[in-house]
Amino acid sequence: MASNTSFADFVHGWEQLLAALDINGSELPDVSVHRQPLEKVLVDAKAISARQDAHRAGLGLATRELAAVMLEGRDAANRLRNFLKSHHGLRSDKLTEYGVKPLRKRSQLKSKKKPLVVPAVQEAPADPQ
Repeated sequence: MASNTSFADFVHGWEQLLAALDINGSELPDVSVHRQPLEKVLVDAKAISARQDAHRAGLGLATRELAAVMLEGRDAANRLRNFLKSHHGLRSDKLTEYGVKPLRKRSQLKSKKKPLVVPAVQEAPADPQ
């Protein structure tokens, strides 16, 4: 048998082994002592895999639900912040207690930008020919 690496490969290999035992079981005395643990592991592995699939499906649902709740929370927080701005005033320092930045007067900064200088275009000398 080839090298088994995935869950499906293991399960398939175990099922083949048990099926071969069913066919040739009469030739093998006392094989049930070794067969029963593998049968139990196979049943357990399939049950755990089914649970894992159910959890994956639930994870997708929970992710969508969380995204919807987060959007609802952001909207509610924005409405509350806007209410606080309306109640206290846009420029009130009281807003900082709620984590809201009050509207401040813009400072009059003198422009430190240098005017844009366009280099003069030099004309190419005429061709003497």
